[in-house]
Amino acid sequence: MLSSPRLLAYTVFEDVTICLGQTVIDRNVEGVRGRWHGFRAATPTGGFPAAALAAGNVPSGTLSERLRRRRRLRRQAEKG
Repeated sequence: MLSSPRLLAYTVFEDVTICLGQTVIDRNVEGVRGRWHGFRAATPTGGFPAAALAAGNVPSGTLSERLRRRRRLRRQAEKG
């Protein structure tokens, strides 16, 4: 589990925000299901792998990035 109540609250807030954005923008609630299954399957670990952080292999997907990608895909679909 997360090491502090503050970190837990931040993580829950962030995940709820992401899931709400996905529900509204993508019209998809699978993020909620996936997070729930992941939470239940999780085991205590040390943290995010330092090698991945150093290599920059951290997945991104902020709401603004998702919106830009969605707009770009819509424009491409409209062009044919």
